[in-house]
Amino acid sequence: MGPEVAWYGGVGTRTEVFNGQVTLSQHSLFQLGALLRLGAEVGPTRTSVLAGLGLNDNRSGHAGASVGGEVELLLGERLSVALEVRYHFNLERELSRSDPDYLTFGVGSRLRW
Repeated sequence: MGPEVAWYGGVGTRTEVFNGQVTLSQHSLFQLGALLRLGAEVGPTRTSVLAGLGLNDNRSGHAGASVGGEVELLLGERLSVALEVRYHFNLERELSRSDPDYLTFGVGSRLRW
């Protein structure tokens, strides 16, 4: 378990119609919290199950969580490439807010120190 700070740019759009006017807005997702990674290494790959908990902010700040999985390819002692899929959801289900849930796909490099 460790800290997580993440920003997902352009994860969704919202279309609103009011008095015949159509407004399209782009949304991002910011996360600040903790991430639990449970995995096993098999050869040069590591497969993990992910679970996160923290503050999510897409349209309004709220407690959120995420679950997912990851496959990481180790390229050396300290460098790897990871593919991640996570489902992010709101833990504060209020009927007055319609903050969406997100399914994110990520590919990136990782440097261990």
